[in-house]
Amino acid sequence: MYRIDNSTAATSLPTPGVVGPNPNGFFTSGSPGVVPATIVDADWMNAVQETLANPIEATGATLSKTDKTQLTVAIPKLIQHSLTQYTSSTSLTVPAGVYWVWGEACSGGSGGGGSTGSGGVGSGGGGSPKVKFGFAVTPADTLALTVGAGGTANGGVGGTTVVSLNGSPMVTITAGGGGVGGNTALATTAGAAGTYSVASGVDFSVRPGLSGQLPFTTGTSVYAGGVGGAAGGGGYGAIFISGANLAGAVGNGYGGGGGGGIAGGNGGVGGAGFVDLGWG
Repeated sequence: MYRIDNSTAATSLPTPGVVGPNPNGFFTSGSPGVVPATIVDADWMNAVQETLANPIEATGATLSKTDKTQLTVAIPKLIQHSLTQYTSSTSLTVPAGVYWVWGEACSGGSGGGGSTGSGGVGSGGGGSPKVKFGFAVTPADTLALTVGAGGTANGGVGGTTVVSLNGSPMVTITAGGGGVGGNTALATTAGAAGTYSVASGVDFSVRPGLSGQLPFTTGTSVYAGGVGGAAGGGGYGAIFISGANLAGAVGNGYGGGGGGGIAGGNGGVGGAGFVDLGWG
């Protein structure tokens, strides 16, 4: 692919003219003396040229007059570059040629409730929703990623995950509630699921997180600590049955809530948050 390079070519991209009388038109060969043939003008040719050249240059490649495969090669490169996972907070500068970013993210899961007594059983912590998103950017914009940590044992609330553009939050995912501890009995409430918000202009879809579950018993000595909520279809906090001083399991998967502790055991910590981000 190459840009027009003969002696009549302009040295910079001309400003397009006003929109013509048939903005959604099609080409015709015309009919002599009846219908004029369509004029192929510079505005249209420049639009086609730049639409083909831009994806190639976005990969860092230099346009070549002899290589007819550059667009075919560029497309999979852009797709392969599309998603990078971030598990800690960072700041990124949008590269040249990039006008759209997309990805998915979740907050940290909240910790499971602990148990302080031999008959106590904690409930599960709430899980994060998983939000897929996309929004427009321009080169040199700043993207700030704040990645929420998993909630601490015994009902710690997970950290909030935020994707910001030039200082303005575009996607915010707030962790759910921590699990509730049981002292000498089964906890009667559990951690609520996490929530989210998106700014105007963001394309998005959501798989909701799940609330933590309540503990239960099947008799006088068999207990189950509450299961932690899942992160948008991710793993659950595990369940532990009977025994003394049993700790709830860590949230399984990103954003999963921790399981409830049993008979003096701590609740499980929540799963960490993440952001997967790509651009094109």
